[in-house]
Amino acid sequence: MKRREWTAKQKLQIVLDRLKNQVSVSDLCSKYPITQGQYYKWRYQLLNNGEKAFESNPDKALVETMSLPTQAVHATIPTCDTPSTLSIS
Repeated sequence: MKRREWTAKQKLQIVLDRLKNQVSVSDLCSKYPITQGQYYKWRYQLLNNGEKAFESNPDKALVETMSLPTQAVHATIPTCDTPSTLSIS
């Protein structure tokens, strides 16, 4: 059986579904095909990393780079076409 890959947004939605609607973990895991252990792992990650959502100055360059298509990311990476510009100490 192929493992399902959940996006970060989907994981957040599942954890928040439980917190907002106060459904039991077993009902939640039946609604979304996940194990209880998976739910608790995601909840733990959210509770331990949630402060990042409230940071006042996130690294914009990193966030913007992560949202760019792969070709655009490669276009922003500087390359050295001329080895003579390198200085070796």
